Amino acid sequence: MTTEIYNTWGEFHAAFDRILAQARQRVCIFDGDLAQLGLGHPARIAELQRLLTNPPLAATAPTLRIALKQTDHLHREHPRLVALLKHYGHLLAVQQVSDSLRSLRDTLVIADDAHTLVRFDLEHPRSKIIVEDVEETQPYLQRFEEIWADGGALFSPTILGL
Repeated sequence: MTTEIYNTWGEFHAAFDRILAQARQRVCIFDGDLAQLGLGHPARIAELQRLLTNPPLAATAPTLRIALKQTDHLHREHPRLVALLKHYGHLLAVQQVSDSLRSLRDTLVIADDAHTLVRFDLEHPRSKIIVEDVEETQPYLQRFEEIWADGGALFSPTILGL
């Protein structure tokens, strides 16, 4: 059980990589638009693909859930993630949160209900990582579930047009 505080973007990204490497069953992400998270990096996409190609047998919810304030950046800057969504749509869900949640300033990454990365403000790298602590992760998981349950528009990997 570990809790550490980070203050730089390098530390934050290393912590994010650590959380993804720990994931075995599911990952939940709440972020503004994925711009600062660096989710499009090939090594991170490989970790997500590893998770999606080995889903838990008794999965009742998607293995990877991503709640975003804005999805425009996802369409433009994350073609690998959009490709994963096209291929693993049954295990991966992305939704744009409702307008009532757009003022939230933090981000969350939760893996397997025991590992959490919290960035306290969208614009700054200051963050906290929790590793192998179900009890300390629980309030963040509950918060993510409330954000997810609030609803919003599901993200489509294809852009509809005329």
